[in-house]
Amino acid sequence: MLIETHDKLGKPQRFTCTRLVIRDVNNTPVMLAMQQSPIHIFTVHAGEAGFERALRAMGIHDTVVIDRVDNDDLQPPPGTLWTPQSAEASAR
Repeated sequence: MLIETHDKLGKPQRFTCTRLVIRDVNNTPVMLAMQQSPIHIFTVHAGEAGFERALRAMGIHDTVVIDRVDNDDLQPPPGTLWTPQSAEASAR
């Protein structure tokens, strides 16, 4: 599979791989992607059934603790328009 990374909306970098582990700022795995064939990619994220089993299958023995976040907490304040430029400015 091909993964593409972006840093502050700059030039993307592309890598080929067969397995991907996404970790949060505390180094906790939060999502996995495993290429099973050229056209099939299995994905699972923390909180889904089978996540811990998928971690073990990849040789990762971390314990994942999930805190639920209300989606309303993830929304910008009313009247705020999100644009790529505003995201870039807030990241500075």
